[in-house]
Amino acid sequence: MRIWHQSFTVLEDLPDYRAAMEAHIRKVVRPDTEVVMHGLIPGTYTSNYPGSDLAYGSLYTIHGMQWIVQALKAQHAHFDAFAMATLPNPLIREIRALVDMPVVGYGEASFHLACMLGHRFGLLVFIDAIESFGQAADRLAASIDDPAEVLHDPAVVASYLGTSVDVINRSDIPIPPDPWPAPPPKPVPPEPPPTDPFPPKPKPPVAPPL
Repeated sequence: MRIWHQSFTVLEDLPDYRAAMEAHIRKVVRPDTEVVMHGLIPGTYTSNYPGSDLAYGSLYTIHGMQWIVQALKAQHAHFDAFAMATLPNPLIREIRALVDMPVVGYGEASFHLACMLGHRFGLLVFIDAIESFGQAADRLAASIDDPAEVLHDPAVVASYLGTSVDVINRSDIPIPPDPWPAPPPKPVPPEPPPTDPFPPKPKPPVAPPL
C-alpha cells in the first residue's frame, strides 16, 4: 500500500520536522506500507510558520486549493490513499468528490473518534481561529490555545515533536515568553433551596360546633 501524506507546511522549510515525522511513520506502519510525505509549494508562506496565514479564512482557502492539485497528483501516481495530515482538512469533501481513492483527514477522524468516546471533547490548538474550520464543532466543549504549559517551554515542544531544543530555538516560530492569561471563570448560579419531597398534608377543616 502506498499512502500520500499531505502536510499544510512547506516541508523544505522544516527539515527537522520532516525527519522526525518520517522516523515516527517508520515505527508505526506495516512493512508492506509506504508513506510518502508531501508539503505545499515552496514560497507559499512568508516564513516557515504557516499559522500567520491559516488564521485568516481567505488565505486558508487560497492555500487549500493546493490540496486539490495534490490529491489529483496522488491519484495520477496510483497511490492507494490520500492522508490529509492537518487539523482543519481543507476542502476534504470537494477532494473526495474528485478522486477515486480513500481520503482521510486526521482532524475529522480524531473528532469522530472523540464523539464516540464522549458527548463533548476538548481541543488543543496553536491558532485559536482554526477551530471554526473543524468538523463536529457543536460537540467541541472548548479549544485551548493557551501555550502556558506547551509553547512557552521549548523543551516541552521539542519532546512533543521528537526533536531537540536547539531545533526549536533555531526556528522563527513565535514562542511567547510568558503564559497567556487564562479567561475568567464563568459565574456559577446559586443552587435553589432544597425542597421537602414529602410536604405535610393540610389539615381538614374543623366543623363548627352545633
